[in-house]
Amino acid sequence: MTSFLYTIRCDNCGSEYRINSRGEMNCPFCGSKIYLNDKDFEEFLKTRDEMLNKDRFTNDFVNTDGDILSIWYDSSLEILNGIKDEVICRYTFKFDDDDEDIYVSGNKVTVVSNKSYITGDSLDYPSADIKNLKKYLPALIDHNVLEDGTGVNIFAKDENVYPLALFSNLDAKTVAWITSRFENLACLFEFNEVDFHISIYDCFINPKTHELYLIGNFIRSHDSNHQFLKDSRDIAKSILNESTAPQMYLDFLNSTPAVDAYTDFKNWDDVIEHDFNGHNFHKFDGGN
Repeated sequence: MTSFLYTIRCDNCGSEYRINSRGEMNCPFCGSKIYLNDKDFEEFLKTRDEMLNKDRFTNDFVNTDGDILSIWYDSSLEILNGIKDEVICRYTFKFDDDDEDIYVSGNKVTVVSNKSYITGDSLDYPSADIKNLKKYLPALIDHNVLEDGTGVNIFAKDENVYPLALFSNLDAKTVAWITSRFENLACLFEFNEVDFHISIYDCFINPKTHELYLIGNFIRSHDSNHQFLKDSRDIAKSILNESTAPQMYLDFLNSTPAVDAYTDFKNWDDVIEHDFNGHNFHKFDGGN
């Protein structure tokens, strides 16, 4: 995973460094590379967390369901006329996931990839959908194709929603809310008889409301092996502080998904009642 560190610039060309999870900083333009020592890397992580959790922001001036960080840039993207092999995109965070590049800005997520994509409009919804699940699925703004055939998809994103990949070591009660949304969406996919492979880079979170959003390109699974439920368990484990998790929750995350999403949801509801005393809201724990 790499994230965009716009406060440190390359000495050679002045571009912004990208920093990965090992503390290695790379310049995407001239190729310069430097390494942060342990102390500096810890300071970077601390600064990132302060940006995400303590900047507190513009809530008094906007009507939203959560805080809007001051770190966002306005985003723009265009396919250059006559060239059609280059993307111009202003962004705050960039993630590299397999064969796709993901650019995250305040109100957009731009995905450069050959993977297929779905939108909330492409699915059917049961009459019992009281959660309005369409809201938590991709909303496509624009689609373009580069000269080499690579797709460029621009998805809408609320400004108070942030990449889940920026968070780690979360309290079990916080991750449980995320698992609940995964289970809701899995039932919707089961209703539509579709299954998908997702990664953490497709996942976004509103820290104030605990709402999980899927934004990006997904690989459709045709194996009927409940890939989405498997991936959602792996994602939850990757951000969980296991020392805070009750045993029944750990057992659920390490289990094979049930025969269908509805049964899996029932099993998850049993975990909520047993380990978390029901659906009780609490303040989001930002982890570290």
